[in-house]
Amino acid sequence: MQNNFKIKKNIFEYSRKEIFNFQNHLRKVLKNGRFINSILVKQFEKNFSTIIGTKGAVSFSSASTATSALIDIICNGNLKNEIIIPVFSPVPVVQSILNYKYKVRFVDINPYNFLIEEQKILRAINKNTKVIMPVHLFGNIFNINSLKSKIYKKFKRKIFIIEDASQAHLSSYKGINAGCFGDAAIFSFYPTKNLGAFGDAGAIVSNNKKLLEKLKIYRNYGLHPSKFQLIISGNNFRMDELQAIFLIEKLKSLKKENIRRKKISKIYKQALINLPIEFQQISKNTSTNWHVFSILVNKNIRNNLVSYLNKKNIETAIYYQKPLSKIFKYKVNANISENFINAEDISKRIICLPIDPKMKISSAKSVANIIKKYFNEK
Repeated sequence: MQNNFKIKKNIFEYSRKEIFNFQNHLRKVLKNGRFINSILVKQFEKNFSTIIGTKGAVSFSSASTATSALIDIICNGNLKNEIIIPVFSPVPVVQSILNYKYKVRFVDINPYNFLIEEQKILRAINKNTKVIMPVHLFGNIFNINSLKSKIYKKFKRKIFIIEDASQAHLSSYKGINAGCFGDAAIFSFYPTKNLGAFGDAGAIVSNNKKLLEKLKIYRNYGLHPSKFQLIISGNNFRMDELQAIFLIEKLKSLKKENIRRKKISKIYKQALINLPIEFQQISKNTSTNWHVFSILVNKNIRNNLVSYLNKKNIETAIYYQKPLSKIFKYKVNANISENFINAEDISKRIICLPIDPKMKISSAKSVANIIKKYFNEK
């Protein structure tokens, strides 16, 4: 029998208190008459860097523009520079780099935790490697400290490490938040993220004050903060006050909502553990924010199970349908001919289940029960 309700991947609902606070902030913005990169943007940057634990944050119009700005500042126009990224990660990461003509080098992932493989990073490093950009995928944390020590020991030179923490808001390793380990970290505030804006928005956090100042200049065309003159290359990558309104308010409930996600993930794991299903292994000493709850099933039944859940009014997602090497096959001058076995395998087996902090516990139990029913009918 089909459900008479729909279980959604993402639920965009706000409490009366949240709506009231949004409206109050909006009135202040309208009265102030400054809509871009003004008081509330600066307030959000301060609040966000404080909760993450870094010396500063610089907001951007999106995580993509943040990535482009940061890579361009570090590489400084040298098109021979290569950026190492996991082949199993979001499309915008690559697009943000290719837009500036820098080179990408893909590296396969660990088949159990879905994170970029450390030993494969070390083998991929060459004289042109300028940046390594691990992704804290689905909220799981890649061990930056371990990679740093091995790079220093083996290569004795500076390679920038940028954390892609777009999916890891308040995920932590040994009690330290994602975003505090690399030279800088990029966060996305796309509406589906644990901390989501009312549209596109992003930020970079860092303990490097000089880098933070360069980023502020870059996002505003490269103009001097007070004089009408260009200092560096730049672009129009600023965040607007409307996004800051939502982010300031939603930041207040981020910890609570992450706890709710953890509760839902626990329900899934307990209910599905005895089925022919594998879960993403969470790295040792890591507290994940459960941005995504993924399961792996036999590739021969994956699409059938997705269809079955859809017929039961349960929305799912597939992150990601193809490794990046397949998507950018004809657009990127990189090591696309390599065989990325683990990424290929996971892309054919993965299903991401609904996990939203506003999701009812009864809905999570229904999802688990329907999945169990599917396997019992086979």
